[in-house]
Amino acid sequence: MIKTVTFTYLNHRGITAERTINFEALEFIRDPGFGYQSGWFISGHCHDKKERRSFALNRIVMSEISVPKVFTLMKL
Repeated sequence: MIKTVTFTYLNHRGITAERTINFEALEFIRDPGFGYQSGWFISGHCHDKKERRSFALNRIVMSEISVPKVFTLMKL
């Protein structure tokens, strides 16, 4: 089952854009390049760029995110 996620993203140049991806993974990347620091990224096939892309979680603008049950929060 393909999970589609839409979010607003702030890239390393300070430009925001709405992105829609087919979610594939939540992953920690040690050396992402392109001016990014190590951290957590959401990855998947980007509808706009038509290829697999990774997006730093700390650059996702949370005010307008549409996540149809991709993640489930757990109470500790």
